[in-house]
Amino acid sequence: MASNPLEFIVETAFKVIRNKINPNYEAEQARRIAEYAKNRIVAFSLTCNCQGLAIPVYGTTHNYLCSKCNRRFANAKHSLNLTAEEYNAGYQLIRNESK
Repeated sequence: MASNPLEFIVETAFKVIRNKINPNYEAEQARRIAEYAKNRIVAFSLTCNCQGLAIPVYGTTHNYLCSKCNRRFANAKHSLNLTAEEYNAGYQLIRNESK
């Protein structure tokens, strides 16, 4: 958010011009963020006993959740460094791909 009126005008003008040049920018940006988050989550994932993908649980440092059998367990430390919004977008991509 802009701290003064001039910054607000410049930011607004930039967004208008960007959206005129590429109307799908916002959707593409959201897709890129989701893909990045998915790759981070998969990089820190483990294999469950059922051979499913056990992904790190957001907000924890050692907990995992299997995307196949929903088993929770603690194991190796992970540090995703993702926001909750990014994590949820990546998690949804993983769940949609596993169906």
